Amino acid sequence: MHETIEFRIAEDRARKFLEPDLGVPLGESLRKIVLPLSDKRVQRIKQLEQEHRRKGGVFFTYWHIHRRYSEKELQAAEVSNGQAWNRATGGSRTSFSASGEASYAQNHSFSSPRNCVQP
Repeated sequence: MHETIEFRIAEDRARKFLEPDLGVPLGESLRKIVLPLSDKRVQRIKQLEQEHRRKGGVFFTYWHIHRRYSEKELQAAEVSNGQAWNRATGGSRTSFSASGEASYAQNHSFSSPRNCVQP
């Protein structure tokens, strides 16, 4: 699994507290920064956020963690989840799409068929 975190930071704050080449501008007033979750600069941004909050403000206005799984990881999750589902349901099948969304095929009907695949 590869994890990154995306921040949106006001350009004036980014210029004042971060390296000038970190991230990409989104217009004139906002900067988008995407870093590996393990990057030491994530901790620096976290520290800046805490300092700004103590003063009643914020450093970043948006954050989102992105996770990307390899094909091997998705297949392992399918096998593992399928085995657990089989134990829990007595033989139903579970599969994952490439996007990581699960769809279920069972031997009986669902009360809510949304996002489900029936045999």
